[in-house]
Amino acid sequence: MTKVKTSSRKGSRRVSVSSLDEMPINEVWLEYKRTGTETIRNWLTEHYLHLVRYNAERQHAKLPVEVDVNDLIQAGFFGLLDAIDAFDLNYGVKFETYCAQRIRGAILDELRSMDWVP
Repeated sequence: MTKVKTSSRKGSRRVSVSSLDEMPINEVWLEYKRTGTETIRNWLTEHYLHLVRYNAERQHAKLPVEVDVNDLIQAGFFGLLDAIDAFDLNYGVKFETYCAQRIRGAILDELRSMDWVP
């Protein structure tokens, strides 16, 4: 297992982003679940952000022109953050598979909230 370069300052643990770029993704996940640091969470968010755009654009293609794709991306981003926090490595499922459902659900929830007809 690759060691993560950290620096300690007043008890806080800082992780070097360059060290995360060199690690295999499964080790990054293990480190995040072990420490829960914000730096690793941000890195994971950036790493999987393309899934948000992909899912938002797929949903946008089925919707009226009045719906802005950026609103869908924003909702999907919150779904991604929830997915990162709730993901459990013990199930043996790929994060991309799990995350796609959470992103899609967040987008659909946003569409429901935007609709003025119940």
